[in-house]
Amino acid sequence: MQPHLIEVTGELVGQRLDAVLALAAPELSRRQARALIEGGGVRLNQRRMLFVSHRVRQGDVIEIAARPAPSAKAPRPEFRFTEADILFDDHDVIAVNKPPGLPSQATRDPAVPHVGSCLAEYFRSRGRTVPPLVLVHRLDKETSGVILLARGNERATWLARQFRGREVQKSYHALCHGLPTADGFAVRSYLSEIDRKTGLVRTVHSGGQLAVTHFHVLRRAPGPGLSLIACEPHTGRSHQIRVHLAEQGFPIVGDKSYGTPLSRPLPTDLAALAAAHHMLHAREITFTPAPGQPVVTVQADYPPKFAELVRRVFPGAG
Repeated sequence: MQPHLIEVTGELVGQRLDAVLALAAPELSRRQARALIEGGGVRLNQRRMLFVSHRVRQGDVIEIAARPAPSAKAPRPEFRFTEADILFDDHDVIAVNKPPGLPSQATRDPAVPHVGSCLAEYFRSRGRTVPPLVLVHRLDKETSGVILLARGNERATWLARQFRGREVQKSYHALCHGLPTADGFAVRSYLSEIDRKTGLVRTVHSGGQLAVTHFHVLRRAPGPGLSLIACEPHTGRSHQIRVHLAEQGFPIVGDKSYGTPLSRPLPTDLAALAAAHHMLHAREITFTPAPGQPVVTVQADYPPKFAELVRRVFPGAG
């Protein structure tokens, strides 16, 4: 197949790379454009570009090296919860360790599995009655870690009140590019709603919602220039941690939406692991499962590729 060249001019200037491909090559959908970029099938000024959110400039030359077949469909994600994934199951509250790539809630396509459907299948496979499951909060599709569901609306309402009252404590771990000089720092900003066209959130000077996150550096690796950072969101805005870290100059490894082109790319073995999903993990959550019950803290292990990256970047890490 002959490569297809696009020269950036006119209305294409300043657009995201995936948007440019969809505009300049009408036979490509936005989803196909993203898949091409993430799969290494697109070059920008003769260099492979893997970041779908990269903004192009006047005179840039984009080369599409390969295109998907028109009828090609992305494979359905397949996942089954195991007993080890069920972190808490009591007082009509269930905490599970969500893998990266599994949506928190149902999508427009009913055939796509999500946390609730996979958990229902888990109960059915064990001969248990499937309760009415209510998702209490959400994680981004690529974010892994602990997520809460309730059996029925009464318990869901009880938990939702704790979230609204900021009584629930959440801690995330993020593997990030860059080496913060301070061991701890906080970010306070106002964030927009998710843009329907781009799927992105941005900091705004007016009209947004307050977002506050505290960060603590757990480990630094000067060699590859990576840091493991604990993140404690004090508000629950969409993409909050990802936006705050990116705007501080510490984008999350593997983040295809808020990552930026790096002057020092990762070594090949680390880059292969990082391409799987962004490295943000809901590590721990503390909540009260029911009235009169003691506070519970639930912790989720890292998913395999996250754990492998941590082991390679920080030898001897637990």
